[in-house]
Amino acid sequence: MLTIRGTVTKLRGDFITKGEIALQKPEIILGAECLVRLALSFVLAMASIFGGYAPFGAAFVAVSGPGIPGIFALVGAIVGYLVNGGFSWALKYIAISVLAFAAAFIFHELKVYQKSWFMPALVSFMGMCIGFVYAADAGWTISATVFFITETILMGGSAYFYNIALSSWASGGQRDDAQELQRAVSLLILGATALIALDGIHLIAGMTLGRLAAQFIVALAAYKGGIGLGSATGVAMGLAMDAAAGLGAPFYSMAYGFAGLLSGVFSHRGRFAFVLAFILSNTVSVLWTWDSVLNVTILYEAFVVSLVFMVIPQSVIGKMTVGFGVKVSYFGGVRIREYARGRVDDLSMAFRDLYSTVRESTLKQHNDNDIATVFDRAADACCRTCAMSGKCWHQEYESTLDAMNRATAAMMENGKLTPSDLPEYFTMSCRHLDAYIAAVNDEIRGLLYRRQFQNKLKDSQEAVLGQYADMSAILKSVATELSSDLTFEPILERKLRRYLNTLDFDGDVAVFRDRSGRLHTEIRGSNMRVIIKDREYLDKISAVLGTRLCERRDDVAYSQGLEFLEAEPLAAAVGIASVRKKGEVVNGDQGTYFKTEDGVLYVILSDGMGSGDEAARDSSATVRVLERFLRAGLEPEAALKILDSVMAIKNEADTGYATVDLMGINLFNGSAKVYKYGAAPSYVKRGKTVRTIKGKSLAAGLAERRESLPDVAAFDLEPGSFAVIASDGVGGDVEDRWIRDMISGYQGAEAKELARDIAREAAERSGNEDDITVLTIFLEERP
Repeated sequence: MLTIRGTVTKLRGDFITKGEIALQKPEIILGAECLVRLALSFVLAMASIFGGYAPFGAAFVAVSGPGIPGIFALVGAIVGYLVNGGFSWALKYIAISVLAFAAAFIFHELKVYQKSWFMPALVSFMGMCIGFVYAADAGWTISATVFFITETILMGGSAYFYNIALSSWASGGQRDDAQELQRAVSLLILGATALIALDGIHLIAGMTLGRLAAQFIVALAAYKGGIGLGSATGVAMGLAMDAAAGLGAPFYSMAYGFAGLLSGVFSHRGRFAFVLAFILSNTVSVLWTWDSVLNVTILYEAFVVSLVFMVIPQSVIGKMTVGFGVKVSYFGGVRIREYARGRVDDLSMAFRDLYSTVRESTLKQHNDNDIATVFDRAADACCRTCAMSGKCWHQEYESTLDAMNRATAAMMENGKLTPSDLPEYFTMSCRHLDAYIAAVNDEIRGLLYRRQFQNKLKDSQEAVLGQYADMSAILKSVATELSSDLTFEPILERKLRRYLNTLDFDGDVAVFRDRSGRLHTEIRGSNMRVIIKDREYLDKISAVLGTRLCERRDDVAYSQGLEFLEAEPLAAAVGIASVRKKGEVVNGDQGTYFKTEDGVLYVILSDGMGSGDEAARDSSATVRVLERFLRAGLEPEAALKILDSVMAIKNEADTGYATVDLMGINLFNGSAKVYKYGAAPSYVKRGKTVRTIKGKSLAAGLAERRESLPDVAAFDLEPGSFAVIASDGVGGDVEDRWIRDMISGYQGAEAKELARDIAREAAERSGNEDDITVLTIFLEERP
C-alpha cells in the first residue's frame, strides 16, 4: 500500500511539474492570449447601448496590436458584430475595426505608437469619420447628434482603459500604488462593458444574466473592500446596466451604488448581516421608483445573488475576491524595523562579548613584580661557579636573604644596587661582589623596562577595550532607537489632507510623532507652489494641526517637498566673542552650537593645548568629532566616551590635547546639562543668582581609563536665564569674582553684547597672554 501511494504521489508531482513547465512556454502563453482576446472582442461586440450603438468591440481591436493576438481580436469582433445585428448594421463597426487593425499594422514601428493615447485617439477619429456618415443619414437630429458624440467619446475612452487593463501581457514589471489603482479601475470598466452583452440574455421573471453578474460583483467588492470599493463598483456596474437598458434615469447606478455603500458598512459583521443589508438597500431603491414595474426585477436578482453568496464557501469567496485589492498595512515597515533592531542588537552583544573575552585574557598576566626574582636570577648568573655558593645560598641562606631584604628599599629607590646598600657582613664574605652587583643591576633594569612596557601595553589594551565597549553602547542605543515605534496621527493627517485639497494640491502627506513625542509633518508633491505662494502657509498649516510648527530647512528643495517639526516653546540666542593670543594669527580655541531634531541645543567649546595652529587643529578636531556624533543622535555620555578613547590613542604618539566644554539645553522643558573635560568654569544665571560650575577632570584622553569620566552638572533653565561658557584664557585659575559680578549686573538681553563685554574685560586683565573665547546662551519664550 505504501509503495502504491508513493508511486501515485510521485506521478502526481511529475504531472504538476510538467504542467507548470508547459504553461510557461511562450507558445502556450501566446495561444492563451489569442483565445482570451478572441472571446473578449466577441463579447464586447455583442454589447449594445442606447438601443443600437456598440463601440466597445472596435475599441478592443484598436489596442490589441498588429500581431497574431490582434488578428484573433479582429476576427472575434467581426463575428460578434454579425451575430449581434446582421450585416447591414455590423458593416459600420466592422469597417472601424478593420481600419483600426490596419492602422496598428502601419504605425506600430513608430515611436508615437507606444504612447498610451495614440491608438485610442486614432480609433476615436475613425469612428467619428464613419459615424459622421450615419449621423448625416439620420438628418442630424438632436438624438442622433448626441449619440454620435457619445459613441465617439466612448470608443476612445474605452480603448484607453482596455489597454491599461490588459497591460500585464506587455509588461510584467512591478507597479506602484497609483498604477495598480489605475489598472484596477480599467479592469472594472472592462468587466462592466462586457456585462452589457450578458444583459441581453434574459432569464425568468424579467431577470438578465448581465444584471445578476453585475450585482454579484458589487456584492463581492463591498464584502471585500468595504464602503469605498463597494460603492465605486456599484456605480460603475450600474452605469453599464443603465446604458444597456436605455433607461432615461440612472436607476441601476443609484441602486447598485447604494447597495455597495450600505452593505459595505456591514462587511465585517458577518455574511448574514451583510446579505441582509444588501437586500434591504435594493428594496429601498425599488420603493423610491415604485411607479416603474420593470425595476421590481432588481429584488429578484438581489435575492438570487444573496442566496448564492450565502451558499458559496468562504474559501471560494476569498479566491474570487483576490483581485479586489488589499488593505494597506504598516506591518511590513514595522517588521523591517524589528528585523534591523534585532541585527543591530546582536552586533552589540557580539562587541560586548568580545570586550569581556579580551579583558578576561588580559587580566591573566604573568606577575613580574617579585623583587626576589632579581636576586635569584643574578645568583644563577654569577654564583653558580663560585666555591662559596653552597655556604651563601644553603648553609647561611637566612643571612643572605636578610642582606637582600635590607638592600631592596634603597635599590628600588635609586634604581640600582650599590655596595653601601648591602650589610657589611655580606660584602666582606662575598668573593665576587662587583660581579654580583652588576648582575643584579642588569636584572633590575630589565625589570623596570618590563614594567614600563607592561604599563604602556595595559594602557593600549584598555584603550582598545574601551573602543569595543563604546561600540557596543553605540549599537545598543541604535537598537533602542529602532525599537521605538513612531506614532502615526491619522486624524491630523486627514485634517491636513482636507486643507490641502482646498488648495488643489495633489501629493503625499505624513503626520507622525517620534519617540520623544515631537510632531513631524511632511508634504511631498509636484505642485508645491500652490502651498508656498501663500506667505502665511506655515501659520495656516499650524492652525490646521493645532500645533505650532517650525520649518525644517535642509537639502530638500521647496519644489520637492516641505518638512515641519513641532516648534519648541523655548528659543535660545547664542553669542560668541573671541580674542587671539598676543602675537598669534590663529585662535587656538574652537566653539560651535547647533540644534538637533529632538529639540536639544548643544553648545561646544574646546581649548587646544598652547596656542596657534597646533592648538587650533586639536580643538577643531575635537569639536568636529563631537558634533558629528551628537548630530547623529548619540547621547552626550556615549559621544564623550568615544572622544576620550580616540584622544587617549592619539596621545600615545602626540602629546597634544584639548579640553571639552559641552552644554545641552532641552528647548521643550528647559532641562540642561554641562559636561567638562579639563575645561574652565562655566556660569549660569537664574533670576539674580549666578552659579559657578567647575570640574576636576583632566582633558579628554589624559586620565587613566577608569578615571576618565567627565564632570557632569545638571540644572534647569527658564525664560530670562542665561549661561556663559568660557575658555581658560578668561578666568583660568585666577580669581573670577569680576566675571560673576559682570554676569550678575548685566541687565540687557543681547547674547553677543555680553560675550563681547566679557572677552574685552578678560583681554585687558590678562594682557592677551592666552586665547580668549566666550559663548553666551540666552533663553526666552518663543515669540
